[in-house]
Amino acid sequence: MKEQYLRQTAKALHLPRKAKQEILRDLAEIFDSALEHGETEAQVVKRLGNPAEFADDAAKQLGFDNHASAKRRHIFAIALSLIVAAIAFGIYAAARMNKAPKGVIGQADAMTHILVVGSIDVSGVLLVIGLLAAAAAVLLLIHKNRKP
Repeated sequence: MKEQYLRQTAKALHLPRKAKQEILRDLAEIFDSALEHGETEAQVVKRLGNPAEFADDAAKQLGFDNHASAKRRHIFAIALSLIVAAIAFGIYAAARMNKAPKGVIGQADAMTHILVVGSIDVSGVLLVIGLLAAAAAVLLLIHKNRKP
């Protein structure tokens, strides 16, 4: 029971390694001390409460926000989605601007240079990637704002 509580607490701690180790060491000492004084592991677990709540309280006592790294990852994911969407839309727009009229096999670009347009059009794929990335950013923003 002690080992399971320690594992769950470790999983709930989102802190620098040194702070995390300090909290887990203190928690192990709490268990050891309580056992020496006749308390059972079940009683210690009941007294300490939920491992996630214990992790939040312990991090707060050390002056850390236990959820700061999760918030940073969330913001990074939103920013990355928006960047991917912007790049995909930019490339899509550039590809559409230089597109030859339908049915043309080549297009005179200069006096001696002919630009041949192939049958493979990746602009549709870029548009889909841009739309998916924009949708992901919107969903992440909604998810972030719905969390308490």
